[in-house]
Amino acid sequence: MYADSPEDRQDLLQDILFQLWRSYPSFRGKSSFSTWMYRIALNTAIAALRKEIRKPEQVRLEGDAVPGAPSVASDEERLHTLFCLIRKLSRVDRALVMLYLEDLSYREMSEILGLSESNIGVKLNRIKARLQTLARESE
Repeated sequence: MYADSPEDRQDLLQDILFQLWRSYPSFRGKSSFSTWMYRIALNTAIAALRKEIRKPEQVRLEGDAVPGAPSVASDEERLHTLFCLIRKLSRVDRALVMLYLEDLSYREMSEILGLSESNIGVKLNRIKARLQTLARESE
C-alpha cells in the first residue's frame, strides 16, 4: 500500500527488516511483539512515503490501452485500482486500512495506532464510505 512497484515494495521490505533488526534491543515488552513490529513497519513505511512525496511524480504509460475499447477489469486490475484509491486517503486512514486488511482485531489496531477501539470502528466505516465515493468518481 505504501509502494507502487514490486521493486519499491522490496526496498521498503528491506528497510522495514533493517529497522526491526536495529530496534530490537529497545523492545521492552510493554506491548505484544506483533504490535511493536507493526509500529516499526508503519513508521518506516510512512517515512519512505515522505521521501517519495518529495520526488517528482512519474507518469506511467499503459501500452495496452485502446481508446474507446471497453475495459474488462481483471482481479489484478481491480486490486490495483483499490490500492490507488487507498493511496488517496490520509496517512492514518491508510495505516488503518492496512491493519484491517491484515485482519487485526480492533484492540490490536487500537494499540498500534493509539486510537480507541470505538474510534477505530467509526473511522473504518467512514473510510469504506470514502473509498466507495472515490471509486464512483473515478469511473
